[in-house]
Amino acid sequence: MKNNLLIILSCSIIFNSLLLSQGLRNSKWGDSPLKVKESESLYPSGDKGNELYYSNTNLEGIPCVLYYSFEKNKLVSGQYQGRFDDGAMEFIAYKIWYKELLARYGNPIESKYENFDNDEKYAFEIFRNNEGTTLWSLELWDNNKKLSNDNLELVNTKMFSFHFLFEEGQVRVVTKWNYKNDVITLRIEQGDNNTVLTVLTFMVKKYYNKLRGEQGK
Repeated sequence: MKNNLLIILSCSIIFNSLLLSQGLRNSKWGDSPLKVKESESLYPSGDKGNELYYSNTNLEGIPCVLYYSFEKNKLVSGQYQGRFDDGAMEFIAYKIWYKELLARYGNPIESKYENFDNDEKYAFEIFRNNEGTTLWSLELWDNNKKLSNDNLELVNTKMFSFHFLFEEGQVRVVTKWNYKNDVITLRIEQGDNNTVLTVLTFMVKKYYNKLRGEQGK
């Protein structure tokens, strides 16, 4: 965990240079797949017609896969997806990305912890509500006490147990921002093959609302 953190902190990639309002990176909503390909320096790892993805991407030092999604040949969504089998990296990625999103877009309009097993003790242990706000903090708590980062053995033990809950699909974190005509979401959720995902998505608001309508949400 300590080595991973040092690697991340030493990275000089600027978050704001990768994000644009009304689009993502060097592309804008409505761009064609061909135009998006031309905006990237690397050849896509996959091209499914309505989706392009680039495997060797990073955001603020976090390795991730970059996805571009299209509807009727027009760009409507972009996503950074970090996939982790380490019991700490998904939390580190979330904290780094959350901090940058907060600075750029302000307080989220929604921050929620979803517990599908209704075991509220995990909600309290993992997330502590900040005083006077509705935001969630990713500081680690146990038995009403904040865990000190100096006690790495205890912190690593707790992170491993939290990782397992996400890995099993028992819990999920969803944070959302509205910005002009965009919807931005940051999530920690279950992946496949015993992994946990930290997912940052930028999406055209009309497309976001359409997907929610199709999903009955």
